[in-house]
Amino acid sequence: MIHEVLFITPKPVSVDQAIQGAVRLSAELGRHLGLRNEQVVKGVVDAKGSTILLSTDHGSYRLQLGSPGYHSAEFMFKAFVSAHGVHLRVLPLVAEKSPAPTTPPAPPPSPLLQSSLLGRVNYLQHFHTSLHSFQMLARPGWIAAAAEQLTDKNARNALNQLLVSSDNISADAVKSALLNSGLFGITAGHSGWNLKKILLLLKRNIDGTETRSSLTLLNDISKIIDYIEAAQLDALLHQEKQEVMYRFPLLLSDGQPLQIVIHSNPDKTDDTDHAPHWCLDMDMPLSNQCHLWVSAVLYSSGSLDVCVWSTDESLVNSMTASVAVLQGNLKLFDLALRGCKVCLGERPSAELAGYGKQHYHTGSSMDVIT
Repeated sequence: MIHEVLFITPKPVSVDQAIQGAVRLSAELGRHLGLRNEQVVKGVVDAKGSTILLSTDHGSYRLQLGSPGYHSAEFMFKAFVSAHGVHLRVLPLVAEKSPAPTTPPAPPPSPLLQSSLLGRVNYLQHFHTSLHSFQMLARPGWIAAAAEQLTDKNARNALNQLLVSSDNISADAVKSALLNSGLFGITAGHSGWNLKKILLLLKRNIDGTETRSSLTLLNDISKIIDYIEAAQLDALLHQEKQEVMYRFPLLLSDGQPLQIVIHSNPDKTDDTDHAPHWCLDMDMPLSNQCHLWVSAVLYSSGSLDVCVWSTDESLVNSMTASVAVLQGNLKLFDLALRGCKVCLGERPSAELAGYGKQHYHTGSSMDVIT
């Protein structure tokens, strides 16, 4: 049995479409359903678990689910109406009061265990969650050496399935990396396997061996587990405030891992309504000489702000010339490019530290909107 250090793990968003923030309906469909701004709408999962039936006094509409849902499960949505359509935001469910338990409560953890957990949480709170924790995965032979230590064939197959070719990076690949990152606990993921569960199993298999290679591998695994559990703690702290903060790696079979951060900004709004917007940040080391950073902000009105930094001048020129192509591609998804900046140089080193607070290194620059 593999035990987690963090006994409480963040919960993934229940509705598949809500991974991107919310469900968006066209303005015409919103008028057909008679949706008003800030109206609360109820949705019920059908018997097959494939759709959610939204019902109003004026009509009904079925939302397709990307993954099976629970029969008769209920969801509440809040509608935000704008000229570009309707943004349905999933509301957190309020747990019903349960009757007093008839069995005696479980005994509290021992003082020694409490002290150990508090020390671990304090360490993770100040852990620097960067891609440095994953650099060893790009070393030739590292994955093969790790796979040799896995006696479970399913675990070896799951480890290989976590790797994505750089030519196949897509929205589905990012979603799969999130669900298989271990962020939502060791039982989540494809066929019950995820990155954290595999690493904990590796650590248990290697623990006790004294060879130089095994000690190096054990040290590498510990760094990656620290990264994952620090991201779990950060996600939990934001979840308590009804916010989202997902930080996870995208592992490549032919290059260095990428870091992706998806988070909500409930305190900032656009000019059309009061719904929060969503941010996506990507840290992409393309080679030893070329690095790419991407920051995108999606507003509930359907507009998108994008800012890109790169240390490669030819890549910057190529991306600058392709802004019109990006704008055309976004129109296919009913999105408007609100702004796009392509910058030569490194991204200003503002990073989300523990508790989601930003810190800047001395000498860094930042964009200021007044």
